[in-house]
Amino acid sequence: MVDGGAVGASLDALVDLVGELEADGSSPSAILERDSSTCVRCHRFDKQLHIGHAISVRDGKLMVVSERELYDDENLLALCEECNVGQASETLSVPFLVLVLRIRIAHRDNRAS
Repeated sequence: MVDGGAVGASLDALVDLVGELEADGSSPSAILERDSSTCVRCHRFDKQLHIGHAISVRDGKLMVVSERELYDDENLLALCEECNVGQASETLSVPFLVLVLRIRIAHRDNRAS
């Protein structure tokens, strides 16, 4: 059974996140565009996408990562609901993060050419 209070709290947190992103000059649409409107984990593009964290908020706080760093575009990525929920509060694996970093660098370098 779904806890209505937990769902409400999750929606409130999402609204707060979107507000923080837009306040910093970022937006979910900019992150989706950067990630080619594709889930960075499973590469699906036919599902509704969410904005997730590479370094989870939980792990970031344990590692004394600032709020600004946690919500920086470079720590945010496009994830389908299944991958985002499946990740839960876990940080993505280091090999996966290296792959994302390399793809982003290549994409940036191609745009600069």
